[in-house]
Parts: sequence; structure tokens; C-alpha cells
Amino acid sequence: MDLKTIIPSSKITVSSRGQLVIPKEVRDACGIHGGSEILVRTREDGVIELRPLKRKVGDLFIFKGTPRVTAGPVDVDGTIAETVEADDARTKQAGGVP
Repeated sequence: MDLKTIIPSSKITVSSRGQLVIPKEVRDACGIHGGSEILVRTREDGVIELRPLKRKVGDLFIFKGTPRVTAGPVDVDGTIAETVEADDARTKQAGGVP
């Protein structure tokens, strides 16, 4: 299944511990697996957005031994905030509500 396939809405239930299960067909279409990180955001209109964070290139390879880090530290929170702001701006520009 790819992202071009329309996946019908599914009703899910939040557990007493606040957990929810993302349906398998959605996980498969979005490349979500155990250990995947997901950005959770609530909009002003009450919609809850779940966005899978992009995988790092290093996650796509299996390293033997300890991988060498060639890049310095990254401000992950700042990068996420910039990405969300840019996405909101594109959505507003397209006439949607972020």
C-alpha cells in the first residue's frame, strides 16, 4: 500500500493509560513501526494531528560496530518548530486552516 491509496477512517479507542493503536494499514502506508517517532499537535479547531517524523538517513542502514558521527549536534526542537511553522504558512497560502 502506498500513500496515494485512500485509507478509510477508522474508529479507535484510547486506553485507560492514554494509549491508542494506529491501524496497521495506516502504519504500513506511513512507514510507522515500533520505535517510530510521531509529532502530536492540536489545532485551534480541536483537530489532533499525528505526523510521523522523517527517518534519518542513518536509520536506513545497518552499521557494523559504532557508526562515526560526522555532523555536529542539531536543535531538534527548533527544527520541528520551523517545519510546523512553514507547513502552517503553506496551508494558509493554499486556503486551508492550519
